[in-house]
Parts: sequence; structure tokens; C-alpha cells
Amino acid sequence: MVLTTNNTAPKILHKLSIQVSLSGLSFCTQNKDGEIVAYHHDNFGIQLSPDQLLEKVEKELDQNPDLAFDFEAVEVIHQNELYTLVPSPLFDETQAKDYLQYSIKLLETDFVAVDTLEQMEVNCVYVPYTNINNFFFERFGSFTYHHAQSVFLKHIGSYHKNTVEKTIYANLHEKSVDLVAMERNKLLLANSFTCETTEDFIYYLLFTAEQLQFNPEEFTLTLLGNIEKDDPYYAIAYTYIRNVSLGGLLPAPTILAPASDFVQHKYFTLLS
Repeated sequence: MVLTTNNTAPKILHKLSIQVSLSGLSFCTQNKDGEIVAYHHDNFGIQLSPDQLLEKVEKELDQNPDLAFDFEAVEVIHQNELYTLVPSPLFDETQAKDYLQYSIKLLETDFVAVDTLEQMEVNCVYVPYTNINNFFFERFGSFTYHHAQSVFLKHIGSYHKNTVEKTIYANLHEKSVDLVAMERNKLLLANSFTCETTEDFIYYLLFTAEQLQFNPEEFTLTLLGNIEKDDPYYAIAYTYIRNVSLGGLLPAPTILAPASDFVQHKYFTLLS
């Protein structure tokens, strides 16, 4: 599925944010007032290789008229499962690769990056798509990049700081789900799981709740990402968990075009 809006825009736009994964990509462009000028989501339907992903990104930048502008700021968000979280008191940046080698298959040539989340006192250590970063450096020069889980956690931490109840946030992607558990402004768990069926989804969700001793009758489940209220993922969650909500964590953005197909919670990480 491809969602696109086309808008008249100045030759220079303030910001381009693009989220890339092996199963899809999304982007939005914004003006200086933070208004969304254009947005787009492409679900590939299959899992690509990093080289095939680069071809998709190059084609998008070259052929999409919504991207035919100069941008004052560019941000790339890498969404993959090649990451781990390390509490700040235990973190040693010189040992960054060592934190990853026990959870993923790491090559000698892999570049490892670190996002520091000071508010949550945790560091996200991850492998970005280096070929994507190289392409954006050649195309735009200066740009910033982060892991999707870092962006997700940073916003959840800000949102949840005044909330005391136990909450699990589930951010669904095309082939995976990110689960984040919070209680009293404390991060209890953050992990990503391969998720291609409703059975996958409810298994990991209930297993996480069980490990944390979260009572399905009491904790709140907040759903974000690739999910709708009338689809099977929502239905199976609501079957087992009493308190289920959909989105609602971001202020409504201003979109400079008719956009009846824009669903805010689907672009949570991108808009955060």
C-alpha cells in the first residue's frame, strides 16, 4: 500500500524526516512552522536486502516530486532489530560492539552507533544501514540519524513522566513489533519481536506482561503504528486485555492538504 499527498511547496523546505526498514519506508516534509507539507508510506510487502533498500530510497529521492526541494535539516530513522539497550551507569562507549555481539550476528566490518537517552538513563547501541547513511551524506551533506527505538523511547519517556499506572506501548511495523513497558516514569522493558501474525503479536504481548507480572485486567495497552481499530490485531488484543487504547500520544499535526487517509498514530515514530 502506498499513501501519498502532493502539495505546492517552496523551493526550500525546513525538514525531511525519513524512516527506513527492510520492509518499508516512510517520510514526511515540514515547513518552519512544523506543518506537514507532504507525507508518504510504502509497504514493500517483502523483506529486502540493504542493497535493494538503497535502490528504493534512491528512486524515491529522484522521482517523488514531494522531495524535489532543498532541505535545511534531514533526519534518517533506522528501524531494525539490530540494537540493544544499555543502562547509562553500566555503559562504556569503547565497548559498544561488545554489547551487541551477544544478541545479534555482528560482522567485523559493521559500524556501531549509539543514541544516548539522558532522561531515561539508557543508551541505544545499534547497527545503522551504513549504505543508506553514505547515500544521504553524498546527497545532502550534513544530516542526523537515530534508531527508531531511540525516537520511540524518547517520546514515550516524555509522555509517560506524569503517569503512574503500568503501561505497555506496542508499536507495530510491517514485520515486527516494538514493546515498551513503563511504570511510574521507569522503563521496565523495551524489545522488538518478529511479528507477522496476530498469534505472534498476542504471544509476545502476553508473555511480556507475564514476565513483568502485569495483570491483563489492570495495565493499559497503548497501540501505535501499523494498526487500526477494526483490524484483527486490535481485536485479539482487546480479547485478552481490558484497557486498550489506540494512539493519542501526539498533538494533532497541521497538514497543508486534504488528507483524509492520514492516520496520526501510524506515523508515531516519524512525527516524534
